[in-house]
Amino acid sequence: MEHRKTVSAILSAVTACAVLPTFPAVYAAETEVPDWVPADFKDACSFDNTYGSTLVKDDIICIVTRHTGEGTVKRLPLLGSGNYKTLADEWYKGEFELYGDLYPYYHVTVYQPEESKSIVFYNYDTESGKETAKEDQYVFSVDPELHVTETDWRAVVPDCITEYRDFIGETGNEYGLGTDGFTTCNIGGRGRFVILAAASNGFAGSYMDSKVTVNGAKRELRLSNCNLKYAGPEPTDQGSTFVRFLEITEPADIEATLEHHMEHIEHEPFSVTKKLKAEKDSSGFISVSAADEPANEEEWRKYVPDTSDEAYTFLRSEGLVSSSESFNEFNIDNRGDYLIAAAATYGGLSPAMAMIELRKDGKLLKMTSVDCKPAVSADYAVDGECLISYAKITEPCTITASIRNGEKNFRKETTITVTEDADGKLCFAAEDEFAFLPKSFEEADAFFSENGAVSEQKGYIVCCGETNRTTGYSILTDTAGSAGAEVVKKVQFSREQDTLEDGADRTYQFTVLKPLEKGKLKVTVRQAREWNPDDGRILQTKFYYVRDYLSLAELKITMGDLDGDGQITTADLVLMSKYLGGTQDLDEVQFFAADLRNDNRINAADLSVMKRQLAEIRNPSPSITNT
Repeated sequence: MEHRKTVSAILSAVTACAVLPTFPAVYAAETEVPDWVPADFKDACSFDNTYGSTLVKDDIICIVTRHTGEGTVKRLPLLGSGNYKTLADEWYKGEFELYGDLYPYYHVTVYQPEESKSIVFYNYDTESGKETAKEDQYVFSVDPELHVTETDWRAVVPDCITEYRDFIGETGNEYGLGTDGFTTCNIGGRGRFVILAAASNGFAGSYMDSKVTVNGAKRELRLSNCNLKYAGPEPTDQGSTFVRFLEITEPADIEATLEHHMEHIEHEPFSVTKKLKAEKDSSGFISVSAADEPANEEEWRKYVPDTSDEAYTFLRSEGLVSSSESFNEFNIDNRGDYLIAAAATYGGLSPAMAMIELRKDGKLLKMTSVDCKPAVSADYAVDGECLISYAKITEPCTITASIRNGEKNFRKETTITVTEDADGKLCFAAEDEFAFLPKSFEEADAFFSENGAVSEQKGYIVCCGETNRTTGYSILTDTAGSAGAEVVKKVQFSREQDTLEDGADRTYQFTVLKPLEKGKLKVTVRQAREWNPDDGRILQTKFYYVRDYLSLAELKITMGDLDGDGQITTADLVLMSKYLGGTQDLDEVQFFAADLRNDNRINAADLSVMKRQLAEIRNPSPSITNT
């Protein structure tokens, strides 16, 4: 059968109108391409995101597929398919290169059935000569009135971002939005298909896995590509979707599992499992649905947030372990015997995703997730959400909470102790995250003697020193470097007045710093007056690497050693001279080493200090011996 282009169809309609003037409008409407059919590359991209590769509307079939070259695919009917008209067969080119000199194209075809007989289309690769597999064919049934219905897997399995969001949002209970790892997910049955869907949220090193057994035998799953398509160059940090499905052909018991893994982090994968069953209906068709399970206990609803407003209120309230910082929003708190964890994920183009792992007496604590139906944004492949999970605690135990976030490589670990009072009531208490700080002057004296003025304590940097407040001196802390740091706590401890021999107000002052991001950090503690930091003395300076999840490692630097050979030589003097002359750049470690006056800047004064040091190395002062 000859395939006719849109123009040919319209011309035929005009000719028919001249012969049959009574029916011109009806016949023309049947042969024109509808307005909803894509007319350029951007239209096709929007169509792909909204409907996937196929749409049946007004009893007309539209198939849209993306390729890397014009004419690389022919859309052909399977032998024995019913007759149809081709209303459009067009290629639309994108305005950006995929790689090399290849551009993306959309192939748009539109068909109108002409007889009551099923139509099956397949793609034929003109370069390799290969046809699409049977399961990837486009199958449509046509009834006697020429009404069209799509009957392949695409009719029920999500194959675009809009359908993915619909599937994610349709299931509540413990299999709704969120799992133990706070990964957006859903497991369910549609028609004869088992579908598993999840999202990576763009979190670095995050990936999904899936498993399905049918009557105890493991089965392979197929992929459906639901990622958001772009009409321009794709961003590199976009969170991606994960959709797998399996067609069931006989009645069966099914178990489906989604697992969320984190690369480079040792832990058991976060997982959620759902039992399904496949049964035949009265017409002999297979249908997959959730297996019968005992009714869930409803007591939790008295304590656990189960609406979007309640979820966000809980998220931003103060709990056992909580934070309302931007991109680090989380909360762990108890209500009654229920331990509730909340986290915010931002998805889309942001890599931020808070993750909470709870362990009870060392074993992963199974949490139940709540679908709080957050608002869905149409602009992102993965939506920002407030996610809630809970577990009922029935006995005294120790719970360790590990919280991670990809935006600033944030990590926090806390222990929650659950005890029982005299009345048998469970009591929840989180450890003091600053428990390493002393509680008295005597403890402060011992801490300073053991750790010095700058030390690392459980991921924090503690700066301290003793001063006499009556002289106007104080303990000052300054930082430099790419990592940055913020003050999170200040405390001081003074000796009791009746123990002072000279009446002086001896005091230990402590400042606790938290690094802000990966990089290098210089920390200096001074005993000086606040209004004149240079009038005093430096107690200690230390350097740190701030690594993944803001973990700290001390960085050893020999002051004046710019070339890293472990000693001060003429080569270091040459490097500093070139830097001051504008012909040499210094990296961050070299800059730290060159700052010999410890004022966070490099100038001629530092060069003079280096020259004196070299002179002393070459001509050391003679030693004096007593005779």
